Amino acid sequence: MASQKQVPTHADSEALAKRRFFALIIMLALILVLLLVNGFFLLTMPRPEAEGGVFSVTDIFVNGNTKYHDEAVVAASGVYKGQSIFAVNSNRAEETLEAQFPYFENVQVQTVNMREVHITVEEVDVVGVIYTDGCWVPIGRNGKALDTWEITSDRPKRLIRIRGGEMPEDGIQVGEDVMDAYSWAILEEVLDAIEENAFEDITEVDIGVISDIKLMWRDQIEIRLGSAANLKHQIKMLAQEVLPNLIELRGINVRGVLNAGSYSNEALDDQVVFTPQSLLPTSTTAPRPALEEETTKTEASDDESGEEE
Repeated sequence: MASQKQVPTHADSEALAKRRFFALIIMLALILVLLLVNGFFLLTMPRPEAEGGVFSVTDIFVNGNTKYHDEAVVAASGVYKGQSIFAVNSNRAEETLEAQFPYFENVQVQTVNMREVHITVEEVDVVGVIYTDGCWVPIGRNGKALDTWEITSDRPKRLIRIRGGEMPEDGIQVGEDVMDAYSWAILEEVLDAIEENAFEDITEVDIGVISDIKLMWRDQIEIRLGSAANLKHQIKMLAQEVLPNLIELRGINVRGVLNAGSYSNEALDDQVVFTPQSLLPTSTTAPRPALEEETTKTEASDDESGEEE
């Protein structure tokens, strides 16, 4: 018997129409998603020629920078005018700037009003200079070498000279640590105590021998602290009592050696012994030569122990 052809009912027609309608809706939704994705990539894609676009960077400001040209900072950041604001990678820019510019201790890159980029930097404090390889190297509070200065530069005269410390095997490199962590911890403690007690006119700190740490006051008085024990108390007493009393007694031009090593030895009573320069043996290294004398030398005056030739 021949099969009979089924005739679509009204219900079947409605179901087919609904399926086609939903298929059309899904297709339109997919097209809309593709358009949105494509638009997003167009907005975020770096386009130097797109200057003046709705979401383009129009201004870049550098705040807090005193050491470098602002143009160099902007160029190194990777941010440029006309770049899509969505393409600005703040984290990468901050890391790049901190790595490339040693004086920058903290960098923040922020987008403002969907049009501006602000690069705000905090510069590290310079705590002293160290002489090496025929030049002066300024040292930051972070323990890193910040720059190199010619031996004839007058800038080191305004800073504390640092002697000693275990330096890197390949020498001091700008942007890298100037000495090992242990030496830096001792030096930092000394520098903190000097700052906290407003111990003025300290011209040199010598940590070449950890058991015989020395300070120089105005290149006139060598102060022997002894070991690294009790440093902050020693420096506080010297700054607030011992040195002012000595100057009052002997005058501002006094020269010689102050030995405060007993403060670092629990077996001894705290006392300070002053020896005038006239009573010192001629072989003594105190007082140190002035900075003007050092800068006339063509060869390094320091070795790794921090002692002078």
